[in-house]
Amino acid sequence: MRTLPSGIPFTAALGAASLLAVFNAGAPATAAPPPPGYRTDQVLATAVHPTLGGISIRRGFWDGDTDKGWGYDKVRHKHNIHSIYAQKRVLMSPNIEQQGTSYVLRAWAGRYRCSGSACRLVEQREVKGVFTNAHMTTLHGWPVNGVLGLQTMYCVNPQSAPQCPDWVVPAIERPGTPTGVSPRSTPGHDARNGVTLRTAYKPLPRTMTRRTGSVR
Repeated sequence: MRTLPSGIPFTAALGAASLLAVFNAGAPATAAPPPPGYRTDQVLATAVHPTLGGISIRRGFWDGDTDKGWGYDKVRHKHNIHSIYAQKRVLMSPNIEQQGTSYVLRAWAGRYRCSGSACRLVEQREVKGVFTNAHMTTLHGWPVNGVLGLQTMYCVNPQSAPQCPDWVVPAIERPGTPTGVSPRSTPGHDARNGVTLRTAYKPLPRTMTRRTGSVR
């Protein structure tokens, strides 16, 4: 059973209390059922959607042996979206589809290759966040004790691969302009190599201008 790494990316906006809640919540099960007393019902954060209201992100669990789970642990370990801040951004999307008591919220993340002021989209992922406002006592045999909130979040990948590429989280964490395209490039070698990451609540444009972030 692997333990939760301490390097979960957070921004100052999440606050010290949220940070402590994650670090002190115990070790998640990734290839076996959670240990006795595991706080699957613990609320780690709440995304405040302008239309749908508060959406809880509960600890949940992920068991790779049975392919069952829900909440933060499933999103982190099965789908490689390890940042609560990134999860919150997807859950605040205005792109909403209702399915009974559940809702699907969509965002897009992309990588652009830039030369001079021109940038070309080389890779894009649609990211879907699913939450339910149904009250539950348990799910898959583990405590919820309230409205479930975030059930899962994943990338729409080729061949239905379960994990998002590593660049998706930093792309989502970057705030966008009103057009959904951030003018800021990624730090480090990606910037030097002319690669920038963008995020939006709609499919990204095929080309853009690096200096202004405008669509071409």
